[in-house]
Amino acid sequence: MINDNSSTITELKELCHLQGKVHIRGLENVANFDEAKEANLISKCGIDQLWLEWGNNGDGNGTSAILEALQPYTGLRHLIIDGYGGLSFPTWMRAESIIWYDMLTILKLYQCNKWKFLPPFGNLASLKELYICNMHGVQYLREEFYGYNGQDDNNGFRKLEILGLQNMHGLKEWWGAEEGEFPRLRQLSIQNCPGLTKLPPLLPTVKQVEMMLCHMLTSLPSLPLLLD
Repeated sequence: MINDNSSTITELKELCHLQGKVHIRGLENVANFDEAKEANLISKCGIDQLWLEWGNNGDGNGTSAILEALQPYTGLRHLIIDGYGGLSFPTWMRAESIIWYDMLTILKLYQCNKWKFLPPFGNLASLKELYICNMHGVQYLREEFYGYNGQDDNNGFRKLEILGLQNMHGLKEWWGAEEGEFPRLRQLSIQNCPGLTKLPPLLPTVKQVEMMLCHMLTSLPSLPLLLD
């Protein structure tokens, strides 16, 4: 954990055998791409849980470059990005790169308020839990979210079981899901999305649905029969 004025992210460079969970906070204090790159996270193959956290000042001009430089090892299993103030997601989250993170099972995004669109998380082959919170800039969940590539056998979110959307004040519509998406989804939670007006049909696999403070959602899609 890097979290005080006496520690710098460059100290991670020499820690070649880091294991388990690593929480790096205070990233708003990292000066530039080169300083962040010194951490060499992409080579830290022992890290299976990574939490990258920016404080209140994490919206400077260099923020996007810093997240770009903090690309983790592709064997990562659990990733949290918290308070990132950049305008867009890094290149390692684009469609051609995100597929290499085929061991990632849990992904949490908090307060990435300037993103207008979400990366193609549907291409994460092992993703089981996805939580998206306090991302007010996102207005639509649509095709790019699922990771469509024109192949019929590449339905998005093939292993996702739990999806949570919370405090998404800008979210208006969730659409674009085709038959075969979310084949294993069993829990869906949507809370405090006051502008949301449209949802896709829910699959029979969904056993638990929680919706709160979605005042514009006047009608629901056909719901699966929920069994005790």
